[in-house]
Amino acid sequence: MTRRKVNISKDDDRQRRRSRSERNVQSRRNASKAISKRSSASSNKKRSNVAAKRKKAKPYLSTKGAQEGYPQTYARWQTEDERKRQRARERFKSFFFGRVLKIILVLAIIIALAAFIMYYPGFYITTFLIEGTEHVSSAIIMDSVDKAIGEHFIIGIGGSTAQWFGLRYGAIEQHILESNPILREVRVAFRFPSKIVIEAHEKTEVIALRVTDGYALLDRNFEVIRVIASPQFDLPILEGVRLLEAPEQGKPIAVEDPEELNAVLSITAAMIRQDESDQTGGILLMDTVRKIRQDNKETYYLFIPLEQGGEIRVKLKDNRLLPQKLALLAQLINTWQLKERGTGELDMTGERTVFKPDAAY
Repeated sequence: MTRRKVNISKDDDRQRRRSRSERNVQSRRNASKAISKRSSASSNKKRSNVAAKRKKAKPYLSTKGAQEGYPQTYARWQTEDERKRQRARERFKSFFFGRVLKIILVLAIIIALAAFIMYYPGFYITTFLIEGTEHVSSAIIMDSVDKAIGEHFIIGIGGSTAQWFGLRYGAIEQHILESNPILREVRVAFRFPSKIVIEAHEKTEVIALRVTDGYALLDRNFEVIRVIASPQFDLPILEGVRLLEAPEQGKPIAVEDPEELNAVLSITAAMIRQDESDQTGGILLMDTVRKIRQDNKETYYLFIPLEQGGEIRVKLKDNRLLPQKLALLAQLINTWQLKERGTGELDMTGERTVFKPDAAY
């Protein structure tokens, strides 16, 4: 009796398990079906939305085709003449809006700028400023300027390309140079507002030449800068030079031996270089040497006056040792070793420097 009950319970257990597994399988099937239904419903919904949008969109209608007797959905190809006309219209629009308007804009800017320059008071001359002159007076320079107060600055500007871009008056510069040989360079330019600046650079006097009527001051090209009667200058005086004709301002000096002038210029240039290299602030050679005289083709005498009277003659040669000899001479002058000896001759032509006092001293 007991065994039979146990067997029945086992069969029931198996049946319950089978039914449970069947229910699980059925539930999974139902879940997969539900998922597939949802996905198909969403896809159907998307397709219906796309179809609805397509229905709402208006079909392409060719109005031109309908007017010519074609169906509205028909758009025929353009003919060759129509394409040419369309390209011509496009080129015209591109040309007009791309170039013509730019040209008009540039012209408008140029006209506005020209009107501003013509009528603004700052472009009318009210002041003349002269700079850099020492021996030439401002009145002499202004005699060569053909502009007046109240004129517009643009009148007279020109010449070379640099003068155009620098707002310079080339004709006035040339006139000033021709009227004043003492000047080496002149620059006349407009400076805003209402001012003309004249920068005049005079030629540099390097040596004085004793002539019949006084002294001719020469530049490095041996051109006569000016002729004066009294020695009112701080330059060495060259003596013993034979002239072929009287000196004339603005022209080269005419001498019998031009090489003599070249040698003197070489000595003078060496003296200037020595003075520029001197950092002690002592006495300069160009301020001390008062006369230069040629002894022969290579030998020259420099004359240094003394406060107690008389002078010292320095004998030099124009050779490669000249800078060293001038440096030694500057040292002797600044240490007073030379002037304390009195009058005499300082021979610096050999390897050793020898001082020979005058017998009368």
